[in-house]
Amino acid sequence: MVTTFFFFGSHPTLSYAELKSVCHTLLSDAQYTLYNHKTYATLETAQSIDANAFMGRIGGTIKIAEAITATVNTIDDWLVAHLPTDGKNVFGVSLYSDQSPKERMSAVRHIGMSLKRSLQASERSVRFVQSQDPTLSAVIVTKEHLIAKGCDLCIVRDGKQTLFARTVAVQPFEEFSHRDYGRPGRDSKSGMLPPKLARMMVNLSGATQHSVLLDPFCGSGTVLQEALLMGIERVYGSDVSGKAVDDTMRNLEWMKLRAQDVVEQPAETLRQNLALRSAAPFDAIIFEGFLGKPKPYERDIPEIKRELTQLYTKVFLELAASLAHDGTIVAALPFWLLPEFDERLPVENILKRAELTLTQKPLYYFRPNARVGREIIVAKKINA
Repeated sequence: MVTTFFFFGSHPTLSYAELKSVCHTLLSDAQYTLYNHKTYATLETAQSIDANAFMGRIGGTIKIAEAITATVNTIDDWLVAHLPTDGKNVFGVSLYSDQSPKERMSAVRHIGMSLKRSLQASERSVRFVQSQDPTLSAVIVTKEHLIAKGCDLCIVRDGKQTLFARTVAVQPFEEFSHRDYGRPGRDSKSGMLPPKLARMMVNLSGATQHSVLLDPFCGSGTVLQEALLMGIERVYGSDVSGKAVDDTMRNLEWMKLRAQDVVEQPAETLRQNLALRSAAPFDAIIFEGFLGKPKPYERDIPEIKRELTQLYTKVFLELAASLAHDGTIVAALPFWLLPEFDERLPVENILKRAELTLTQKPLYYFRPNARVGREIIVAKKINA
């Protein structure tokens, strides 16, 4: 069996849920076993997976690494045998464990210098790549060419066990950044959904190339963009704002992508639009809804919650009527991070009125020090 490590980003619970869905899409159930280790996951398969194909699909994984069979006693020999014999040998060490950052940094330096001495003893020209963190980032791994020309040695200390792996793929951070900050139609009013999160939401829906997909709050078109890049061709969008529709069209044109249709229409009156009514039923409805004020005062939240509950009660009734029998809704809804407690919408009640039900526990995405976060829900029809 081959063991592959998936090291997650800042929201590991969400990242694992996405990976689980992607494994179900890309691999047959008999082909793999997936284990959740909270901040990373391990995938066991009979043969090596196509790591680049996985990394090209997912949004929440920072690194993919393939296990090395070497032990603590032979890892020096493995590194000597697997690094190029010509030119300078470049390697780094990423340590994953429950130790404090300071302890991990100390261990990384000690291990790295010991490996460097072993390489120098074999008459190699060696450079040990270090950073301010105990794990090398995707940026450093990419800039230092550690996958193609060197090695990012991942060391995982899980209880009493020490495991080794070699990074074989990293998140395409420059591509995500370009699609986010480089697009021409981008402002806080027409949508600020990060492309990584949009991709994770598309994956959570289980949408395939043959799915019919709708984003009824398309904003600047991030969900549509990511879905089209993933090969989903029958993609529709709508928004109550004409400017948002214009931004979406500009951004898709900038990316040389084309949706089936993008229309100006409130989500709660979806079926009044002929183009969207004829496109239904949708296999996947994916959206980030209106989140309200980004920095509300605590005294304002009860009224905001009341207004948004009314809005989403109407929206989900409309969406449920446009959803295929076995279709999936993935929505990013607001929740509020208050000093004393967290406040969220009555999601279960809203869904129940639309005869929808959650297929898993809600997932959460939020920025440090933010007052408003995103509650990611995955729902289907009750009798699906």
